[in-house]
Formats: sequence, C-alpha cells, structure tokens
Amino acid sequence: WHIPQRQSGVGIYLKLQPMPAGGGVMYKCDLCHHRIKKGLIPACVEACEKRLGAKKPLFFGMRDEILKRAHDRAKEINGFIYGEKENGGTGTLYVSRVSFEKIDAKLKEARSTLTLGRVENPLRDVNAWTKGFLIGPILSGLGAVGLALYHKNKKEDADAESRKPKSAEPAAQSENEQREDQ
Repeated sequence: WHIPQRQSGVGIYLKLQPMPAGGGVMYKCDLCHHRIKKGLIPACVEACEKRLGAKKPLFFGMRDEILKRAHDRAKEINGFIYGEKENGGTGTLYVSRVSFEKIDAKLKEARSTLTLGRVENPLRDVNAWTKGFLIGPILSGLGAVGLALYHKNKKEDADAESRKPKSAEPAAQSENEQREDQ
C-alpha cells in the first residue's frame, strides 16, 4: 500500500513496467479476507487512516455502527446515503453531497464517448466451443450405440446362417441321383 499508484504506460513506468499490475487482469476486492480472519481491518482502510488520520473517508466495521456513522456524516454535510436500502441494502455505503439520482441522471444525459459500453459476459452465451464440447460426447455416444447395433445384427445374421438347414444341397443331389436311376 505504500507503492505509488499509476496509470499503465505513463512516463518512466512505460519502460519499467508497460503492463498495469495484474498483467491487465482486474481482480475483485475480497476485503483482505486473510487480514479479517486475523482480526485486522482491510489494508485500504488502514492505509487511509495512516495517510489522512481523522479525516479518513473509509471505515470498516459492523453494519449498524457504519450506518450510524453514515447518517451522522450525511446530516453533517446535508448529504445522501446510497446503499442503505438500495438492492435490499448493500455491503458498502456511500455518502455524497449530491443525490445519487441526480448523478445518475447527469451520467445518462452526458452520454460521453468516453464512457465504457456494456461488457459482454462470455459465460452467458453459448459459443461455438461450448457447442463443440457438448455435441462431441453426444455424437460419440450415438456412434458407440450404432457400432454396437451393427455388431449385434452381424452376429444375429451369422447365427441365423449357422441355424439354416444345409439339407437343401443334398436334397437337390438326391433328386438328380433319382433321375439318373430312372
């Protein structure tokens, strides 16, 4: 947490580390689960407290305690709380001087080209690879059933051939022999 934050490819960092931390992969915050298990607070809250002291904007604790603190802060700045009732109450509370409805309306109104579009979820749609992985075993199973039926029919034909009376040939010979005798 004492490492300076930076943008990828800016200034000297372009030569030192051209890719952003994580190799371009974004990881979701787990609130420093390993620290919480040890009874510590998340590193971002600790770093914020070290850097800003009593003015720190980040707090971590029980929801009731944080909710009371958020209401006190909202009253102090005549602000608004987001996350108390939205989506049934979120795990993070935000206090702002501007209502979140106004912020949302402004964002929708701006429609800047700099805003990111909707990110596709590759797991939501079935793609060609998925179809291939699903169809492959099905076709293999059908092929195995077909092969088993083929061998079963072949065996039944062979059994039927072996059960046929072979007296047809000798009977024909005996008729010829009878004609010769006459």
